[in-house]
Amino acid sequence: MSARKNIQVVDGAENCTYDIFEADEGDFGKIFPGEGQDVEFIEDFVARVGESEATRITESMWSRRIDKKAAGGVH
Repeated sequence: MSARKNIQVVDGAENCTYDIFEADEGDFGKIFPGEGQDVEFIEDFVARVGESEATRITESMWSRRIDKKAAGGVH
């Protein structure tokens, strides 16, 4: 299994909790392709990788929510 990195997701919901999810190294690189990049907007991500790949990546991440107290940082 490849290394995983933590990503904090910020959404516009009124009850926003800013959850943290794990993404594997390959998916992390697809979400944040730029050197040192640490912010990505969903519409830019989908436009770059396509809707089916974006769905695959995000659905995979949603199953790996991390308790903030145990996160050990955000990459």
